[in-house]
Amino acid sequence: MAENQQKITSELRGWSRDFKLLALASGLLSAGFAVYMTTFNNFIVEEIGIQPHQFGVLESIREIPGFLTVVLIAISIRFPAARLAGFLLILTGVGVGAYFGVHSVGSLILTSLVWSVGFHGWLPQRETLALTLSDAHKGRRLGQLRSIDESGFLLAMVLTFGFIGFVGFRWIFLGAGLAVVLGGFAIFPVRVPAAVTSEDRFVLRREYLVYYLLTFFQGCRRQVFVIFAVFSMVFVHGATTEHIIVLMFVSTLLAVLAAPGVGRLIDRLGERKILSAAYSMLILIFWGYSFIQNKWVLYALYCVDRLLFLASVSLSTYLNRIARTADLRPTISLGVTLNHVAAVTLPLVGGFLWDRFGYALIFQIGSAVAVIILIIAQFIEPATANPAPESAEDSFRKAPVDDRHQ
Repeated sequence: MAENQQKITSELRGWSRDFKLLALASGLLSAGFAVYMTTFNNFIVEEIGIQPHQFGVLESIREIPGFLTVVLIAISIRFPAARLAGFLLILTGVGVGAYFGVHSVGSLILTSLVWSVGFHGWLPQRETLALTLSDAHKGRRLGQLRSIDESGFLLAMVLTFGFIGFVGFRWIFLGAGLAVVLGGFAIFPVRVPAAVTSEDRFVLRREYLVYYLLTFFQGCRRQVFVIFAVFSMVFVHGATTEHIIVLMFVSTLLAVLAAPGVGRLIDRLGERKILSAAYSMLILIFWGYSFIQNKWVLYALYCVDRLLFLASVSLSTYLNRIARTADLRPTISLGVTLNHVAAVTLPLVGGFLWDRFGYALIFQIGSAVAVIILIIAQFIEPATANPAPESAEDSFRKAPVDDRHQ
């Protein structure tokens, strides 16, 4: 028993083999999504000719699998976590690559739905694996993993910028899908502790209420940033594909440099202070989106906004701190579902409000959401609070690690 415990201690200390494989898979997914994020808005405007109300419908339908994540995980909870994660990444890659053959809004919606099923099923798997395979310094390790993600994003944007003019949107999407499929195969050999594969199918506990609320409203914030910020730059302010790629490159480079530091700050200062600072700034940024017309200032606001997104790591470290090991995957899955309650409805409502009242109202609503999250964050339990009762294995997983071995 002591020998096994010593082996586990050695394996979880720092960057283990399994954590490296997770980082590789996650980085390849980020590389694929760099192509999607930097070219998708121009692709649907320039080649598909989509309109704001159609865009809202597309995004609402695309987010439905995220809303159903808790159902998907409940059905598949007994499957090995690494195998399930690999299958979901492969499905994601197939969906992204299928944009190669899209020529209408209908096929655009169908293809987006395919990769969305895989991607939203992958999200809770990734967070659970990251928390389980990392050592006691959760904020630091998740910050480093986020830095790997951003590095993959950065590399893919450089390649996209270099090849988009020669191969066009469709071949770029095909290459992105292949990268994500390779990430799916990379995750298959990961070995997951037994405690992660034997949890309940569904968890709803009162002590996780603050986490539930934060993830729900984070879904609103995410949609305003990911969906409407870039779309408004393209549709309203005439940003070119090259401008969007450079913007994504600069903001991602900043995120690569900042992510490890943000992780260390979360470990040092706690989730409440980090989230409070981030959402206080976000209130002003969203107001800037709604009133500022100079696109270069908007680009600067987007870069700051991207950095503030790093604070979302706090949600994972907070849950890890208060939750039982067996509760992690089902609770994260429920969090993804709650996050997407807003994600399903906001694009549809936002597209309608855009047509009726103009795009500025979308960002004013986002500013109000940031105020709500700021208030909820004040209820986060400090790190010194007594955690929920844990098993011996939980206590071992969260035990401190000597920094001299890092």
